[in-house]
Amino acid sequence: MVHLHIPLGLWQRRQSYARAASPNEVTGIGLMKMADREFLSVTRLFLPKQSTCAGFCDFAEGEMNQIILEVIQEDPKQAKMLCFRWHSHAEGPVFWSGRDEQDIDAWKGAWVANLVVNVRGDYCARLDIFEPLRLKNIPVEVAIDCPLDPEIDKVCAQEVHEKLTEIPPTCQLTGQMTGVKKGDGYGLFGSKQHL
Repeated sequence: MVHLHIPLGLWQRRQSYARAASPNEVTGIGLMKMADREFLSVTRLFLPKQSTCAGFCDFAEGEMNQIILEVIQEDPKQAKMLCFRWHSHAEGPVFWSGRDEQDIDAWKGAWVANLVVNVRGDYCARLDIFEPLRLKNIPVEVAIDCPLDPEIDKVCAQEVHEKLTEIPPTCQLTGQMTGVKKGDGYGLFGSKQHL
């Protein structure tokens, strides 16, 4: 199974685009990393200028070229990773419409990952490979990554250091808290508490 990882912030951004555009559709592209054949990760989203209605949307003329140019100017190696397409079906169901299939088949590249969403948060994803041979509609499992904040780790470690007292090994073996007074940090009301 192929896994498509999308950081929480990018997932929220893409969902916000869908809600803001509703009742019309919205489409965009993005940069990806491929760790291996089964692990894809979205790293950046682009919202191109576009014409839109409730049934479809089209990039403005030259808009895709503008995004490619921007990516190449930042880092030429990234251009080949511009292979994530996303779009909304506004308030409708998520599925691969005939128009979606045409857009995917017209993709110029070795592969493309596609995601379709709606404003309710429903989604489906797929991977299409064009080289060395055509593999169509490979199922993809989407994972929304919640990145860890190292600052939270620091704050929590400090709070644990301040508030937890380790039970001495001799007390752990006997279950007795001899010499420990209530309020010394050994559980509620001075009783032994397992950490």
